[in-house]
Amino acid sequence: MSAGDPPRRALVGRGAELRRLRALLGGLREGRGGAQRVLGAPGVGKTALLDALATEATGLTVLRATGVEHEAELPHAALDELLHPLGTDAAALDASDPVALLRVLGTTLAAAAPVLVLVDDLQWLDDGSRLAVGYLARRAPRLGIGVVAVWSQRGEEPDPWPGVADWELAELARRDAVGLARAGGVVPLVAEALVDALGGNPLALVEAPASLTAAQRAGRALLPEPLPVGERLRRAYGARLAQLAPATRDALLRAACGAAAGETAPALEEAQDAGLVRLGDGVAFSHPFVRSAVYHAATPAQRRAAHRAIADHVPEPERSWQLALAAPGPDEVLAGQLERLAGQALAGGAPGSAGRILERAARLSPAPADGERRLLGAAVHLTVAGRPARARALLEELLPRVRDPRARADVQLLRGVAMAQAGAPREALTLMEAEAARIEPEDPARASALLVQACVALLDQGPVDRLGALAERARDLAPAGAAVIPTAVLAEMQVVLGRTDEARRLLALVEPAVRDWDPTLPGHEIVTLVGLARLWLGDHDDAEALLVPLVDANRAIGAVSTLALPLTILASLHIRRGAFAAAAATAEEALDIAEAGLGGFTLVLAAAAVAMVAAHRGDEATCRAAAARAIEVGGPLDSVSAVACAWQALGMLELSRGDVVAAEPALRRALALSRAHGGRNPALLFTQPDLLEALLRQGRTVEPAELLAELAEGAERTGGPWARAVTARYRALLEPDADVDALLAGALAAHAAQPMPFEEARTRLVVGERLRRERRRVDAREQLEAARAAFEAMGCALWERRAATELAATTATTAIEPGDGAEPMTARERDVCALVAAGRTNREVAAELFLSPRTVEHHLRLAYRKLGVRSRTELALRWSDERSGELPVG
Repeated sequence: MSAGDPPRRALVGRGAELRRLRALLGGLREGRGGAQRVLGAPGVGKTALLDALATEATGLTVLRATGVEHEAELPHAALDELLHPLGTDAAALDASDPVALLRVLGTTLAAAAPVLVLVDDLQWLDDGSRLAVGYLARRAPRLGIGVVAVWSQRGEEPDPWPGVADWELAELARRDAVGLARAGGVVPLVAEALVDALGGNPLALVEAPASLTAAQRAGRALLPEPLPVGERLRRAYGARLAQLAPATRDALLRAACGAAAGETAPALEEAQDAGLVRLGDGVAFSHPFVRSAVYHAATPAQRRAAHRAIADHVPEPERSWQLALAAPGPDEVLAGQLERLAGQALAGGAPGSAGRILERAARLSPAPADGERRLLGAAVHLTVAGRPARARALLEELLPRVRDPRARADVQLLRGVAMAQAGAPREALTLMEAEAARIEPEDPARASALLVQACVALLDQGPVDRLGALAERARDLAPAGAAVIPTAVLAEMQVVLGRTDEARRLLALVEPAVRDWDPTLPGHEIVTLVGLARLWLGDHDDAEALLVPLVDANRAIGAVSTLALPLTILASLHIRRGAFAAAAATAEEALDIAEAGLGGFTLVLAAAAVAMVAAHRGDEATCRAAAARAIEVGGPLDSVSAVACAWQALGMLELSRGDVVAAEPALRRALALSRAHGGRNPALLFTQPDLLEALLRQGRTVEPAELLAELAEGAERTGGPWARAVTARYRALLEPDADVDALLAGALAAHAAQPMPFEEARTRLVVGERLRRERRRVDAREQLEAARAAFEAMGCALWERRAATELAATTATTAIEPGDGAEPMTARERDVCALVAAGRTNREVAAELFLSPRTVEHHLRLAYRKLGVRSRTELALRWSDERSGELPVG
């Protein structure tokens, strides 16, 4: 604090909150990064909390940024403020690749650690800066930095920050609130009245006394009714502003409009003395309410003059933005310049900024047609940026002005997309179906497009049979030569419904055209859709031939936002091919891109893909975090199939860990969601066999038999090699008199027809376990060693360990003799003892031997009696110490 700064008021009633933040500072000083986000109503004291934290952050590099409402459309404005103390210019970073920019940002701050990042009014940061702060917060532990950001709750819900602690800063308790009001120079009776009227909002309690007369503060005059609050509080600021010199008020207004500190600071000493601003490296308003009060206390003409004055001293693009705010009326020259700036923002990877700039251009457009065109464009960009609520508001404003039926249909199509993206897919379907029916007599092609978009919007929600009917109708409505897209969507529905022969017939009709499309132009989503259909059909080479050129072409031109969805599908392809390192890299890139501004279904699907790869590889932390992210985002969006994938990943993780009891509920959730989606192709998600195995390993047989029957029916319906292979795999376990050799041969032949190394290794593991239990050790070793080697090559550590344990059991001998007079041990008792002696819990033994925990306890009690031991420790000692012969088997 400089000598000229006013003394800061000590925080009242915030001991618990300060202790929480001090713990973060303590960890940061010890090299442990962390992040917290503080939510609270305007004026509740969030800024004061940041100020107190900054004061205590001795020995740390403190980087601060404050969101400014009137700068929210300037790309990376707040990020530039944040990086300034490090000598880094945000404008010098490559904004055309948002993912690369975020990684460079993380590297920069990690190199400067220990760093404390403090962000005020997060909700007003420009899209790029808000994304960057969220990126840093989610990765703060890994980067070794601290992040504390505050979000003023003004109606907009905060962005989801998975893994970051959110907590709400509540109003002050009454005792503290009265104390704070009294600090404003009012008598106790007046302080009580202020708290009764204003509650425990610190800013209101600090500012209200300043709006009272001396007689009112002393309790000698009646208090105003009602007391200044909200808009009245801004008027109270207006009264304080009126006491300042004109030059100071002008400087304050320019600062509120976004003027650089160098232009305004010299004239603001009086405002600093009044407690309205703090001067240092820049100008900081004492609270966002102050900035708002300053701005709205001025007349429109005064605000326009301030924006014009700022425009004279700043470069593009800020100059045009300031002029746009200064414009008294329509101005086509300025609107055109803003439209060009929107294009630049879009090319720079900031579709949200592009949308807001284009919206302002629409407001300045003299010609109604230009205004409508720009407003429509703004809605498109905001939809792409994952801001569907704002996009929908613009479209609903535009809709009454659209007279042409075809143009209305286009607006309604975009409204439907925004509704679906905002988590109202059913409402979107109703809208687009109704609009399709209205426009169909006049323009069947547009009706077809609406129905196709309705299908795509609900692709993740289902029910698939209804979507299939819509897709078929869309295809029938499409004019000659324009049926490729609806036919491709219909093919996708047929794959999901298990009608694989029909799906292949339809794909053969559309693929020649799809392969000739420019993958960088609109419509690339259909290429991804066709690739996904081929993936689900098991035509892996065909899927790769579609997806890889699409990714390569868009990567070459820097079209990052279009990469997330095809990369996610490519990750699934790598999983099925057993290339888990490539799958992890691809899925994580897709998630980074989706987190960089796409959101919605793409983010859910990418997060689920990351979780699924991690589950196979045994990376528990990554799997749980990514699955939680998918479920968190996907739940409100009614994202049925993608959330099912996240639950499936959690179930697979537990299965790989050997905890079949924990695997069961996750897999049940996945299966319930898949059935709600309506798919009938078992090769979509693989949930049935995983749940079947989890139940079998708990010693249950009735429900697994039902699931096996479903699998067999699905294999018969689809003809899919994978479904045939896993049906044979689990018949070898469920059917006691099954011909294991014939089933194994059939399963391996099916795997050879559709190579999926992980699934083949699981088949060899399961059958090898069965062979070992039948005492066919040589045959078991052959299958188990092949499984172990495959899991090792794929980097699936937990599955490799399980196979290695089974393999070791085929060569182990026991040296324990029964106690005196005891009968020989059974083979099952010996298996139980071997695993218990190796340190397994009863639950783990049950999972290994396909028994219930209660059955394991029964075998163990009998074995204790026969061996003359009384504890697991005695059993383990005898098992390890004696090596001379085997127990006779009863």
